[in-house]
Amino acid sequence: MSEKVISILAISATILIGLYFLILAAERIQSLVRAGKKKVLLTDGLHKYMAGLCLVSFVGTIVLLAVQAFRLPQFATLDSIEAVMHYSTVSTLLLCGAIGCMLLSGMVHTEYSIPGLQFGAYGVLIAAMILRVMMQTLQKPGVRILTLLYIVAFSMAIPVVYPSEVKHKKAFHIIESIVSVVLVGAFTIMLFQLFIGKYAWVFHPMFLVMAIIGDGLVLALRWKEEINWFVLVSLAISIFLWIGSAVAYLAG
Repeated sequence: MSEKVISILAISATILIGLYFLILAAERIQSLVRAGKKKVLLTDGLHKYMAGLCLVSFVGTIVLLAVQAFRLPQFATLDSIEAVMHYSTVSTLLLCGAIGCMLLSGMVHTEYSIPGLQFGAYGVLIAAMILRVMMQTLQKPGVRILTLLYIVAFSMAIPVVYPSEVKHKKAFHIIESIVSVVLVGAFTIMLFQLFIGKYAWVFHPMFLVMAIIGDGLVLALRWKEEINWFVLVSLAISIFLWIGSAVAYLAG
């Protein structure tokens, strides 16, 4: 692959990631503003948590992106391959941290949420992930494809925090919130590994075990009220792809 093509892919991926931030931030802000105007933003403990998490998510994302932007001028002064690689790794870590931090706000169903816009934001992020993987040459194409599919499926298995009327709903909301935050953190680590082209940690069984236990709890506690087929199917696909990706990685 020529340097020109790689440059085009890199610029395109950067634009798509920028769109992810803009679309998701716009959707989240409109939801909070409309909920505030209708006085349903802070109706109970769960809604206060969701609004607070959104605000923390916004601040964290801005800080991480600001730190990354502040480091950008330093790139011109780097005079060794080792320094360039270190800079690239840290910069990618900050970017993935910002992506994950922003995703936290998208994992809570505040009033007046617009799912179409949210899925649009996730769609452009997935497109950026595809372009980043296309730029890599460290892994075989089959391994790259399976790994990408696994991470996408894993991200879809992260439960969105919804208000529920199940028995002991306060305990359920706490468990649901913890599982969601933990799995977003796991996804962020996996995304970083994907972006730097080193997949060893992506297949760590700890991440999949956390998803199985966390999703299992959330699904079981809400089973009688509503079966979350989206999370259930995504988890099943994640397990299947983890096995296939791990075997392909070890074989390659």
